Amino acid sequence: MPMPIMAAVSSLKQIATECRRTTTAGSILVLAALVSCVAAQAALAMPEVREVTPKEGPAAGGTEVTIKGVGFEEVTGVHFSSTAAIAYTVSSHSKIKAEAPTHADGTVNITVETRGGETSETTSADHYTFTGALPKAPEDLTPPVIAPEKPIENEKVSVSTGTWTNLPSTFTYQWKRCIVTCEEIKGATEAAFYPSYKDIGYKLEATVSAENAGGEGQVNSASSKPVASNGVVEYHTGLEGLTDIASGPEEHMWFTSTTAFTSGLGEMTLAGKLGKEYSLPKAFPEAIAEGADHNMWFTEWNADKIGKITPSGTITEYSLPSGREPYDIVKGPDGNMWFTEQGQGTSWGKIGKITTSGTITEYSVPELASDPVPVDITSGPEESLWFTVDYEKTTDTSKIDKITTAGAITQYTPPKCGEYGGEMDGITTGSDGNLWYVQVSCDKIVKMTPAGVFTEYSAGPDYPREITSSSSDGDLWYTSWWDGNSHVTKMTTSGTISTEYALQPDSDPAGIAAGPNKKLWIADGSEVATIEP
Repeated sequence: MPMPIMAAVSSLKQIATECRRTTTAGSILVLAALVSCVAAQAALAMPEVREVTPKEGPAAGGTEVTIKGVGFEEVTGVHFSSTAAIAYTVSSHSKIKAEAPTHADGTVNITVETRGGETSETTSADHYTFTGALPKAPEDLTPPVIAPEKPIENEKVSVSTGTWTNLPSTFTYQWKRCIVTCEEIKGATEAAFYPSYKDIGYKLEATVSAENAGGEGQVNSASSKPVASNGVVEYHTGLEGLTDIASGPEEHMWFTSTTAFTSGLGEMTLAGKLGKEYSLPKAFPEAIAEGADHNMWFTEWNADKIGKITPSGTITEYSLPSGREPYDIVKGPDGNMWFTEQGQGTSWGKIGKITTSGTITEYSVPELASDPVPVDITSGPEESLWFTVDYEKTTDTSKIDKITTAGAITQYTPPKCGEYGGEMDGITTGSDGNLWYVQVSCDKIVKMTPAGVFTEYSAGPDYPREITSSSSDGDLWYTSWWDGNSHVTKMTTSGTISTEYALQPDSDPAGIAAGPNKKLWIADGSEVATIEP
């Protein structure tokens, strides 16, 4: 027979908890206990207001009101009649501090709501009286101002509220683009706005209105100079989640797309004209590169395959053993395609090679016990392939590995990033003959000589991701993203950041490549962006 519940617990909350644990039935004692449970849960669920201090305050609101009672464990709202408190803090299960809202004069009930949807019953104990007249509606004294006055594509522009009388409680905003007439920009209803390439050449207008309990004040506006380009040109694609981009045959750029719902490949001319797009459902193509046979080769991470597509669109797929998860791919100095396999389970850490006829060879990465995860790979000095390696077991330091075309692997240990090895991503061969890679966790760009000497440079405030070398100026270019800020950054081979290009906020710049027209091409969300050095 179960222990009498009332003797085992000493509070309503403990009783309710015990109720959930009780599964044995068949006795009067258990039935009585369940009745106690129901009563306890009901008492817990129903809040009650027993005292309000002070009992009155001005109609303009702002008074701190202490509310005492019971059942305040999971409060989700405090209301003065039907008007929500400006803010509230639950001090304990029996006390709440709430800031009174603006309200017409008169006496109202203060009610408390809980997570279960219960609301305290109204009684004379919860009365609160608003006194005096409501404030007048706000009046504009000085107009808002847009800053900077000359907006630049993809860079933040803000509008001030201006100066108002009568203590406005809320402000609303609306941005418009204007030439002869103005049109509202859908969704642009915050004080800050990031103009896109669609706004280049247009003036921006921002309207600001203020409101308080007395009503809405007059609407005022400010205008900017025309939006200037920052050198980034964007082209929309029909795909989402672009992951990589590479130059291909017929001077077309090819890109991969991966989302949970649709995946595929696409091509684009150097003029930004979108060509054909090819669906690869659930294949998760991650990377793409041109092969010695002038076809485009790509990895299918989720399908454990290497794919090939001809310029005319014929796709051939080559299967890998299950669980290999191929990620990055590049043409090697031997004319074969080399790729990283991220793997899982017993398949951690391999480098794959596939001939243009489809013959596959795999090489295991050292330190298998540490679960190595090869990430990016590049064709580099000494007629070898070089790749970044992270480890599933985070106490292991990340590595830079070199693999010869015969399959011999040499490991290099870079400077440690933080407590652990850090997270490394993109790698490329620079015009100076050194390896350059991104250290994501520590916001660094790192140079490594073929002999294994490392030099670190700050990448800026955002996490770097992918990196490439420009054939036109010999500089390094890398993508970065953090907290809604997206950039492409140019760095010299001496480690100096020379230029930073803002992309649309909350975009997702991934792959970057130099095109045959000397421009840099970026896979960025649903857009392909270009920058002319």
